[in-house]
Amino acid sequence: MTVMMPYHNSLFKVGDWYRQLLAESIGKNRKTGPTPLNALGTTDQHSQLQLYNEGPLNKWIVFMRLKKGKKDFELGKNLPESLGYLNQKKLSTILEAAYLGTRDSLTKNKRPNATLILPSNTEESIGALLMLLECQVALLGFLYKVDAFNQPGVESSKIITKKILSH
Repeated sequence: MTVMMPYHNSLFKVGDWYRQLLAESIGKNRKTGPTPLNALGTTDQHSQLQLYNEGPLNKWIVFMRLKKGKKDFELGKNLPESLGYLNQKKLSTILEAAYLGTRDSLTKNKRPNATLILPSNTEESIGALLMLLECQVALLGFLYKVDAFNQPGVESSKIITKKILSH
């Protein structure tokens, strides 16, 4: 299973797009192949990290990060004592710590993971990332011995649906 886990809201739709691309392009080998999942750090790390850290060893976690976002916010200094460690911290600092904690816990538990760092969330950076992922999927097609450029399972569903609706 390939888990795409961006640590910035602006990258979440890239995870959705990649899930569709990988499933549609490589999901044709009945014996083996990746199953794409997406998650949003930090939102989903709490609900899914238990499984990724101690569940079956069948997941590859790919983090996506931005080197620098467009805006950064700082928390106030009046948080309750139980959250005092967050007082006057920038959002980027908190996200960095959450990412490092997640990445390091996975690594400590010998869970495969990698990080893609984009310089920014500009059109050029996102476009370069999409091209990288498209090339990766084309290579996976070769490795899994499937045509990554067709979608017979999707077409089959469309044909059946049209037939049902034609009567």
